[in-house]
Amino acid sequence: GPDGVGKRTLAVSLSALTNCESQKENDLCGQCSSCVKVSAGNHPDVTVVDFPWIETFLKSKNKRANPRVIPIDVMRELVREAQFQPFQGAVRVFIVDDAHKLNEAAANSLLKTLEEPSSTTSIVLVTPFPESLLATIRSRCQLFTFGRIRRDEVTRYLEERGEEQAQLKSALSTGSIGAALSL
Repeated sequence: GPDGVGKRTLAVSLSALTNCESQKENDLCGQCSSCVKVSAGNHPDVTVVDFPWIETFLKSKNKRANPRVIPIDVMRELVREAQFQPFQGAVRVFIVDDAHKLNEAAANSLLKTLEEPSSTTSIVLVTPFPESLLATIRSRCQLFTFGRIRRDEVTRYLEERGEEQAQLKSALSTGSIGAALSL
């Protein structure tokens, strides 16, 4: 789906749900230690592989990050980490944001892990351009398609957050909460 419609947010929420210690009717409790850590971005079993994470990882290897590509070194680290059991929760979750930036070598290094996943590891590839992923990657993944968000829903979300000019921002957002928030 397009940028700013909640793909990454859903991936993080699903990672919280799979590790929630007090699930109530298939929903997050939002208050257990696991939910709090996922919300704060510091759960040991939930890794969001985004540009800041890639930059930090590559810097530790004395390499420079390119914001236009996810290199093989990053995916090799993910594959290595995916072999370990969860530290605290039930499932280790790796969320690869902007997965369309995987170079061919990086994508290929992920194939075996996607083909034979561990029961305690989930990998979520988030991208607005799934067609730019290798066909072999797409064939090993379950696809979730996101559409643009209705204008009235964007307006309601902005109003609930106390955003000024919610109607105008919603009109200019083209169905993207992310775009509306950046205005």
